[in-house]
Amino acid sequence: MPRHGRYDRDGFRLGEVSGVKFEYWLQGGLDDCCSLYAVMNAFSYFYGRDEKRSWDWRWYWDKLGSHRLVREHIANVYKGGAYPRDVEELAGFVNDEIFGKRYQINRIDDHGSFKNTKKALEALTGQKALYLVSVEEDKDDKLSHWIVLINTESNPSSDRNVIDSNRGYFWWKLDRSLKLVIRRENEPDDLSIYKVQSVISID
Repeated sequence: MPRHGRYDRDGFRLGEVSGVKFEYWLQGGLDDCCSLYAVMNAFSYFYGRDEKRSWDWRWYWDKLGSHRLVREHIANVYKGGAYPRDVEELAGFVNDEIFGKRYQINRIDDHGSFKNTKKALEALTGQKALYLVSVEEDKDDKLSHWIVLINTESNPSSDRNVIDSNRGYFWWKLDRSLKLVIRRENEPDDLSIYKVQSVISID
């Protein structure tokens, strides 16, 4: 069943993956904060899966939205982007504050730098529940984009769900050469991702 559902209210959309219902956050255009959206959407999915109810976004902002680490993350994005270590730190913070360190978070890249590593791509063949991934569509894609890959299938070539805050990414899979392939909403052709820069697994 396709995950993408109807729009609920400004900034949110209702989704469903393998019977798990959740809300995910949409960017207000290209506001550059895809890393924050990806982290929050990942945990919204986990919340729907494990708590069997929707995340209370107002409560989240009351508790975390003004926290120093969140504000610093947003400031760093506008200064030059969110590096993998920053996204890992933000995911760890949300995991600690909201979920009591319930989940395991692991970053896979080369010393925190943006590189298309074989190690990062091979990580997507694993059995982790979810991946935060930074991608570039092509050589002209100067603004790397953080998305959520949900792993509900054991076969790497199977179509699996993407939670995307901005670009309309819908499904993902790995081809035979371990190239990440993305399908976009209302697009007839699949997109072979030019560069996977970092992978953060959450399980």
